[in-house]
Amino acid sequence: LVGARSPQATRTLLLGELAGTPARGADAVLGWDLASGQPGPGQASVQDLLAAPERPVRAGDRRLADVVASALGDGPVPGTQVAGALAGLGVGWVVVDDRPDVDTALAQRAGLVRTAQDGQRTTWRVDSEAVAAGPVAARARLASTTGEPLGTVDLRTGTTEVPAGAPGRVLVLAETARTSWSARLDGAALSRTTVDGWAQGFLLPAAGGTLEVWPPGLPPAWGVVAPVALGLLVLALLWPGRRHRPRLD
Repeated sequence: LVGARSPQATRTLLLGELAGTPARGADAVLGWDLASGQPGPGQASVQDLLAAPERPVRAGDRRLADVVASALGDGPVPGTQVAGALAGLGVGWVVVDDRPDVDTALAQRAGLVRTAQDGQRTTWRVDSEAVAAGPVAARARLASTTGEPLGTVDLRTGTTEVPAGAPGRVLVLAETARTSWSARLDGAALSRTTVDGWAQGFLLPAAGGTLEVWPPGLPPAWGVVAPVALGLLVLALLWPGRRHRPRLD
């Protein structure tokens, strides 16, 4: 998927039949999963993406399962709030593979806009802002102490400047709280918190500063270090070395 390596990129919700199920069409088992990035050319089939190894169910997965069921008309989230719920999970796109019944259900949800039809695959854009000023789909956002959205955070390089604001603000990532992301402001580690019972959050002070966020297993400012290291490697490979002239006997 396009932009999948960027922590700022939205997610894509994949909906399609699970491979190996005996039934077909509306009676088949519907599989779903999240992929980082947005739909683009050369994308693998939804069935291939859904064929990943089984992973343990986490709190964020259960929340998403409720939202998916609600999008199909059989869940706890009201239809008018489905787009906002998807955006809150960092989902900016939905791709449906060969399920006209699912497309029919999504067409009835405000804030879901059909953008492309490629053969049997349909792409939908989550436009939650068009529904009661809902949240913008983003992997990182700022929220007030009462949970009101204060804007999105651009983390394409892993670091960004955050302005000063009211005390008690929270940086909310569209990641489960058990994924061990880390963050710091001006070099000082930020305390973790859990938002909405599942999402990874960090408590921000009133002062602004340089915010760094990085995923588990990677060092701080990974978005800056990686391109620089790659550039140095390319320069080293291109740098003219000592050339040996053929020896004439």
